[in-house]
Amino acid sequence: MTQHSQKPQYIAAIDGLRAIAVLAVISNHLNSGWLPSGFLGVDIFFVISGYVITRSLRGEANSEKTLLSRLLDFYSRRIRRLTPALLLFVLVTSVVLSLFNPEPAHSGATAIASIFAVSNLYLFATATDYFGQAAELNFFTHTWTLALEEQFYLIYPLFLLAATMFVRSESQRAVTTLILSCSILASLALYLWIVESRPLYAFYLLPFRFWELGAGCMLALLLERRETGVAQKLPSQSNLTVLALVGVLFFSSQMIWLSTMLVVLLTCTLIAQLHVRPSFSTLLAYPILVKIGLMSYSLYLWHWGVIVTARWTFGDGAWSLFLQLSLITSLAWFSYRFVELPLRYKTSAYKSSVVFTMGLAASLAVAGLIYALTSREPSGVYLGSERTPAQIAESMESRILEAAADYSEIREEISERRRSCNMTPHHLSKDNEPPVVDEDFIAKCLSSEGRKLVLIGDSFANAISDHMAIAAVKNGYDFRMLFGYGCPYPLRKELIPNSNPQSCYADSHFLLLNLHSHLKAGDVLVHRLYYQKDQYIMLDEDDVERSYSAYAEEITRLQLLVRSKGASLLLVGTNHEIQQCSHREWFNRRLCPLEIDMSQHVRNKVAVGMNRFFKSMESAQSKSDFIVIDPIEILCSGEPKVCPVIQSDINLMRDRYHLSHAGVDFLYGDFEDALMRLNSDE
Repeated sequence: MTQHSQKPQYIAAIDGLRAIAVLAVISNHLNSGWLPSGFLGVDIFFVISGYVITRSLRGEANSEKTLLSRLLDFYSRRIRRLTPALLLFVLVTSVVLSLFNPEPAHSGATAIASIFAVSNLYLFATATDYFGQAAELNFFTHTWTLALEEQFYLIYPLFLLAATMFVRSESQRAVTTLILSCSILASLALYLWIVESRPLYAFYLLPFRFWELGAGCMLALLLERRETGVAQKLPSQSNLTVLALVGVLFFSSQMIWLSTMLVVLLTCTLIAQLHVRPSFSTLLAYPILVKIGLMSYSLYLWHWGVIVTARWTFGDGAWSLFLQLSLITSLAWFSYRFVELPLRYKTSAYKSSVVFTMGLAASLAVAGLIYALTSREPSGVYLGSERTPAQIAESMESRILEAAADYSEIREEISERRRSCNMTPHHLSKDNEPPVVDEDFIAKCLSSEGRKLVLIGDSFANAISDHMAIAAVKNGYDFRMLFGYGCPYPLRKELIPNSNPQSCYADSHFLLLNLHSHLKAGDVLVHRLYYQKDQYIMLDEDDVERSYSAYAEEITRLQLLVRSKGASLLLVGTNHEIQQCSHREWFNRRLCPLEIDMSQHVRNKVAVGMNRFFKSMESAQSKSDFIVIDPIEILCSGEPKVCPVIQSDINLMRDRYHLSHAGVDFLYGDFEDALMRLNSDE
């Protein structure tokens, strides 16, 4: 590695690239439909960080200081650069979450973990899905990226500085470069190996992200030799690279591994172009982009806190977009102008030991305040009602299940079937491998000597499993189930527009063959219609029927398969979707209405049309072995349909999409009636 002591040249376009990254992330978090892969702005940041940190460390190659002194200076700069703005953000935001969130402990713990650069590890240990509701309502989910970078800074500077000081010969430098290259390739291999089967590992943990930061580091080292390397031969049209990079951010999020690799490759290419020919980027050098890039750290910190505050209060819909953007911009500007810049530069003369002491003292003080604010649920400053989280949870419990004499006897059996007959348990657990869904697996779940009721579907089937089991036992059926998350079992996924093949590990044709072999005369197959989301259906607001016509044929095929064995098909339709709301308070009434007008949202319009379509199929049947239950017709009233969210202090929805046990209570009578009708027709 060539000795290089000159202070790195400032490249304004790099800040322009930071602007692209932060704007992509903010856009995606405001509305993922605008920029489906905009979250990959984080990956752009990783590459930039590796490049910038390496240039900074190499810029002091000829310093006379000891290795320890250099490390302390580096970490002192990191503390001055990152800690003041972070502490301000987590403290102010913790106050806000304590005001509006009745269960602030999880977000508060994430905030404390972020102060000490371990929030990615905390989120990994407690999360089930980065894009799930728990993550979307946590005020500090986004701090995982900062923690991961800080963990990288614990390892890489020591390696690079030691190599700079003690490696002299060309052969030794080659070995050092080889070590870094092998580490990058190993990390990339790990990422590609695990990204689909264990996405949480690939998302949160440094070993699977090292290659992105390392790519920036390696790029900086290679560009030191630009006079003998290939950098000078790169195309000079960096604007085309910018357009290509932005284009990748519009890719579907389904092929995340490919999009991630393209983003890293294009970011490296663009940085190399800017490094060699800084003046060639006219797009990234626009003053407004450079200014946004300079503020990118504060913008990244504050944007998520504002968005989540909106989700807890006035709502994050299009009508509030201007307010959200105004708050994000104002708070980021204040933080940058009065906290980030002053404390970064005015403390530059302080000794490293003083900076460490001040940083640690401030961090401990803020962490203590956050713990005091958020450890009690609800907090002492909560502005909502005195309804405790336990009371809210109680409002979702089923009175029918509590009163059912058989429920206590079969509850454990239902739980065991839910565990052992889940085809995708790895979706909710970091430690489970995808199960082997073979003939033995299916036989274990479906075999029964007597008449049986088989419940099959996705998470929406799981949501009604307890009630369906009680109805089955009461009507003389053995209860069996087979389900999986994120997949329209048992329908053919290849016919479903936008379905995610990575979530569907069991082959649908194989499943149907085995269902056929295990069904017998008198059995009932219950299929809980999968939710009308983009993952399953290509939504068309102008032609609602077209949105679900793609799999109407599949329901017909399933019905014929069931009928050929003398069994019956009970189709339980889909329910309404509500806005993302935990429970109703005075400050979120716009976000949490008591009822939903089904004509106001495309997915709800599709739900109404879809259920009616399958009800018409039932009416056209010459035999009575096909019954459709329409939850919207049962729960909702009027025309257009208006569906309740809360009824007599009962929360009908468990979350944005799924009915609570209390909500399923309203369907239970129809479950029993359907089974009695099928019994009487045998």
